[in-house]
Order: sequence, then structure tokens, then C-alpha cells
Amino acid sequence: MGAICLVTLLLMFIVPLTVAEESSLSTYIVHLRKPEGVFAQAMDYDAWYKSFLPVTVSGQQTRMVHSYRNVVTGFSAKLTAEEAEAMKRKDGVISVRSEKPNDFPSTLLPLAYSGAKGNASSAFCAPGSLKDVDVKGKVVLCKRGGGIGRIDKGQEVKNNGGAAMILMNDELNGFSTIADPHVLPATHVSYEAGLSIQGEATIAEAELNYPSFSITLADSAGSQTYTRTLTNVGPASSTYTYQVIAPAGVDVSVSPEKIVFTAVNQKQTYSVTFSRQENASLMPFSQGLLKWVSGQHEVTSPIVAMLE
Repeated sequence: MGAICLVTLLLMFIVPLTVAEESSLSTYIVHLRKPEGVFAQAMDYDAWYKSFLPVTVSGQQTRMVHSYRNVVTGFSAKLTAEEAEAMKRKDGVISVRSEKPNDFPSTLLPLAYSGAKGNASSAFCAPGSLKDVDVKGKVVLCKRGGGIGRIDKGQEVKNNGGAAMILMNDELNGFSTIADPHVLPATHVSYEAGLSIQGEATIAEAELNYPSFSITLADSAGSQTYTRTLTNVGPASSTYTYQVIAPAGVDVSVSPEKIVFTAVNQKQTYSVTFSRQENASLMPFSQGLLKWVSGQHEVTSPIVAMLE
């Protein structure tokens, strides 16, 4: 009976301590110095990474959040502040950083598309290209590619006062994203997600070259057609082709398929037809965008569809 009472008493102390410890866990990113030699299997990485983690009580949540293998050597894990400080002193550890920097504001930040004014080098966040773009204190969307390194893009954003970066894939890379040791808070998104974010940023900055499309499609409504006019602000000889990300539940058709200019300030008209899909699920609204692209310029018109 005495032994049972002692075990019960110990559990009364252990369980609250375990719960308190789990409630104080935060996600930290641990950057490691890769040892000599090459790991033959992914399991070798996992075992090595886990050797850095503190011993946990049975029943606690798994500490490992993600393991990195391609661009950077390290992992992210749930740690207490004390455990993170202790890990910094372990051999092979380069850095231990909180997933959310202490100096990062908790309020929502404005969103900016670096290429909103049609400058191709700014769209890729090339070195020196953002000096005349208002990115200070904003989350900046940069396009992948253009011969510019991914980390260099973030450096350009940081050099001009940007708070964070969203790196948007090009169409060729589609959904392939990479974890990089960026110089500021950053995330890498797919091409399709990037186009949607680009539309949001363009609306937020009110820097649209042309009006957005705001449509309401009732369940029994037919199609709706809108007419817009493009003005050539680029070279005299310019050809534009369109790209469409259709709002969910909406079919979008554009005519003509391309627009050809032969003079500066020349105007050309196009039409866009929207129709609700038969099996579209009922939702408050959906978003997309229409973009006309030439070799040097882009004209983006966001689409907002209300489904009733």
C-alpha cells in the first residue's frame, strides 16, 4: 500500500510538469554543420537529427516537426526556450532560431508585388531593382528565376526595408518548392498560388493598370460578358498573350487569344465571358485573375466572383 501511495504521489508531480512543459513549447529551426561523409539513406539523417533532441517522457508529443536535407542541413522541432539555449552549445550546431522572430510584428502587414509597375527586373527582385519600389515594412512577392539566386532576392527585399518575402514559382517549376536559409522571413509557394497572391497584392496597392472584374453569378444565371480596352505603353511593336487563373466554380473564356500592337498608345479591345459551372459548390466568393503578358510588360486584372 505504501508503494502504491508513493507512485501516486510521484505521478501527481510528473503529469503537471509534463503538461506545463508541452504548453511552453515553441517551434525552433536548428541549422547543423554536416559531418564528413555522405548519409546513405534518409533514415541516417533522421537518426542523427533526433540525437540532438532532449529525451521526452513517454506520451509526450513528437518533438520533430520537419527535417531538411536538400538545401540546408538541419531540422525544426518543438523546444522550450531553455532547451533551445542548451542546444546552441552542442557540437555541430550552427544556429537555433525561433520560427517566429521576436522582433516580427504581430499585426498583419501590407502585401506588395515587386513587379506591379511592369518592370521585369523588379518582378524578379534583381539586385538594385527595388530602390524605387515601395516595399518598406511590407511582405513582398518576388518571382523565381531571372538569373537571380533565391536568397539574393530576399537580400534585395531586406536591403530596401521589406519585412518578409513570398517567393513565387515560375510556370516551369509548378509546385516544386525549396527550403532555403533566407536572410529574412520567407516562404516559397507554387506558381498557381503565386498568381493568386499577385492578384491580391495588385488590388491592395491600387496600382492596377486596368480595372478588376467583379461579377455575381446566380445558380440559374447565364453567362456574363465584359469588354475591356488595352493601351500599348511598351514598344511600338508588341504582342500580348493572356493567362487566366479562373475562380473556383467559374469558366472563363477570352477573345481574342492574342493582341498585336503596331504603335505606341494604340488601343485594342478584348472581351471576357464568365459562366458558372453546373456542379459548382456554393461558396461566398472565389478569386482568380486575368493577365496579359508581352516580352517586357504585364497587365493584371483580378477577378472576384460572387456565387449565389
